[in-house]
Amino acid sequence: MSVRRVVFVTHNVPRHPGDAAGAFLLDLARALGDAGVAVHVVAPHAPGLPARHAIDGIDVVRVRYAPDARETLAYTGTMAEQVTRSPRAALDLVSLMRATAAATRALVREVGAPLVHAHWWFPSALAVGGTARALDVPLVSTSHGSDVRLARGGIARRLARHALRDASAVTTVSRWLGDALQRVAPVPVSIAPMPADTARFRPDAGAPRDPRRVLFVGRLNAQKDPATLVEAMATLPPDVTLELVGDGALREGLAARARALGVGDRVTFAGQVGRDALADRMRRAAVVAVPSRGEGFGLVAAEALLCGTPVVARDDAGLRDIVRDGETGVAVRDDAPAAWGHAIGALLAEPARGAALAGAGREAMLALVAPDAVARRHLAIYDEAVARHARRRGTPRG
Repeated sequence: MSVRRVVFVTHNVPRHPGDAAGAFLLDLARALGDAGVAVHVVAPHAPGLPARHAIDGIDVVRVRYAPDARETLAYTGTMAEQVTRSPRAALDLVSLMRATAAATRALVREVGAPLVHAHWWFPSALAVGGTARALDVPLVSTSHGSDVRLARGGIARRLARHALRDASAVTTVSRWLGDALQRVAPVPVSIAPMPADTARFRPDAGAPRDPRRVLFVGRLNAQKDPATLVEAMATLPPDVTLELVGDGALREGLAARARALGVGDRVTFAGQVGRDALADRMRRAAVVAVPSRGEGFGLVAAEALLCGTPVVARDDAGLRDIVRDGETGVAVRDDAPAAWGHAIGALLAEPARGAALAGAGREAMLALVAPDAVARRHLAIYDEAVARHARRRGTPRG
């Protein structure tokens, strides 16, 4: 019998409707719900949130792990950095993991879920591996990217192996991540991307494009590499503009560099925006540029293509599953800002070519990340995990 109820465990899921933090997990939960699987979520608390509530119809239990002022580990993408530099944050992490394990145990028993799905081995799978064993239910662990980078060496590598050792199924969201994870832990890995919100990220003939606007979406940090785009602006015609959506430690430096290059009036900083506003910005942009390095999957590129917007992306890592040069977008192999300026400028100069690439990209993304296709893939993984767990404990299947 197919799995019909599952508990997600994560450190990153939207705090309120429209929140971008871990939004793809809600997309997966909704896709599974449409396929007949009820999803319940265990996630960290944050100041101002209730202990339990529904987000877009998905049941979420929020785990308290510190006083409000210190509940900063989740939802910002800085957990590993905080824990590394602050003994207090490290203690809060231990508290979070213990509370997560207890909440998961209680929720699995309450709803009768036959399976736990941990998102990111750190900290989720590490926190609840023992809980799954004690409950005698299979554990599925999905790595989304940051946790694979974390596990490249030292104690983190040993912890990752420990966390993944007893999982009944291990998945990642791209082929590149799958290869990287198998170098960390010698376990079978399935490739299962998260779904995109195809109802929100879609073309809209009523949203006219600005034919000279380039859009970047992501944290303003070295890994996402918005600096390359700011530098590239100096090589592009003076009517081309760049909008940076997102925030991060590099914001002030990027603004200063843009002014120094004489393009300060052509580079705007939008900060964080809601998903509806993001989709609208993607539809109105002439090009979405994705210069990220080591991107686990590249959801921004996929969402842009679903909006029918051409994409210029780094020829790297998980982005290769999305942008195939000359087929579904333009892949840039050169780090030099001038190379990025050339690739973007060429696409802006040939809107018909850009539209053709975006059209092909949209069709490819519908096959890869449409919710119904993703739900079917995950249901097959869940069913096999249950069967594998039954074989491990020596009981008959079903």
